[in-house]
Amino acid sequence: MNQKWNNNEIKKLFTTVEKNKQSGKPVQIAFKTYAGVSGRKPNSVRNFYYNLLNELKNNNVLLNKLNIDLKLHQVNNIKPFTNENSKELYDKIKKLCDGGMSVRKACLNLAKGNLQDMVRFQNKYRLLANDKKPTISPTVIKFPTLNQHNKLSDDEIKSLFLGLVKIVKQSAISQVSDSLKSEAEFTSDTLRKTLIEITEKNRKIADLQKQNKTLFSKNLELEQKLVQLRTMFLKKDKQNQINVD
Repeated sequence: MNQKWNNNEIKKLFTTVEKNKQSGKPVQIAFKTYAGVSGRKPNSVRNFYYNLLNELKNNNVLLNKLNIDLKLHQVNNIKPFTNENSKELYDKIKKLCDGGMSVRKACLNLAKGNLQDMVRFQNKYRLLANDKKPTISPTVIKFPTLNQHNKLSDDEIKSLFLGLVKIVKQSAISQVSDSLKSEAEFTSDTLRKTLIEITEKNRKIADLQKQNKTLFSKNLELEQKLVQLRTMFLKKDKQNQINVD
């Protein structure tokens, strides 16, 4: 087991996986979620989870110490979709949707209430539906043929100009879309790093506050001892004066 993982981290990871399974989400999302709040890489979280899961099956001492219910972490061997059953699944869902049912409800019915299968069916259907969407062909401007005088009419020039304007607009929209996507990804990554830094700084602040509290307590003890010593010396000095007199 990786020494860098403490018991508290392990419990948080397994709790995250359990919550995802209860809501019908793929376990991979749990790895990404925990990676985002812990600063670890999703692949590293995934590998650690499955390695520890195998270890816990043969280590009852560690299993009881972490208080983890292995029934909530059973690994299902899911068979991949073949081309034949992919088409069959798509046709069934589409038929139900054409009858007025939502994609989610249709997938849940076909999954017979199993949330994990429902999510698989839903993801597969959306992927297939997206593949079936017609691709947008590039805009082609048909240049008008020149007349016998090798000149373009006003209407032909206007049509050509409007066609060029359309291409420029589509190009600008595409560039803006790519730019917004890039900015969103950058913002998301920056936010994640900022949250990690804030968490680390809060931890350091808590440690400093704890150290300050300890120092304050020790300082108070020293002041009390100093008062006691002063009182004792004053008594001795007074007693010595009485003896001299």
